[in-house]
Amino acid sequence: MLHTLELASPCVSGVTPAAKRAYLLVNFLGTRGRVPEKVPCEVTRSYRIYHKCWGNPLAQRIESSYSYKSALPYLDRLDVDVITFETADNNGAEIAEIAAALSKDKKICIGVVSHRTLQVEMPQDVAGLIRKALKHIPPERLILSSDCGFGRQGMSRMHALYKMIAIVRGTNIIRHELGLPQAEIPAADPRFAWI
Repeated sequence: MLHTLELASPCVSGVTPAAKRAYLLVNFLGTRGRVPEKVPCEVTRSYRIYHKCWGNPLAQRIESSYSYKSALPYLDRLDVDVITFETADNNGAEIAEIAAALSKDKKICIGVVSHRTLQVEMPQDVAGLIRKALKHIPPERLILSSDCGFGRQGMSRMHALYKMIAIVRGTNIIRHELGLPQAEIPAADPRFAWI
């Protein structure tokens, strides 16, 4: 069984970079931010995950652009196994900086599909973002996801399903290029199509 404990920061957009750093220090690096050494259940493996959210009220952007650069030294100090980054919306603009700033003992989870648009990404676009990440992040440290959750307002389950399929199809393109086995995707089989 795999157990995850995710810590997500609420959107702290619209405040100064110093205030954002202070928020991280107080809420995640101080006593309130200590992640339990052991998860209180029987598991064979667990990950402590931190997700920095840029906000998603009604599937709308809060800022026209955002950057992780000023927070990276503080994010690296978090006592977690995985840090997630929203990279689909900006086409992985800061992947190199993220990879360089984080300790090698942390896994990096990048978003390869956007939670803010209903347009389902093409598998080739997902693969392109994965290729960009693999230039800076070794495969054993890279985890793929959506930029943020799909459970928010504005996205149907069908959109979320096809976005998840796009993640797997894009990953399969990369797996094929690397000579690795590809994941089976029954939901992408035309025999089971909803539309």
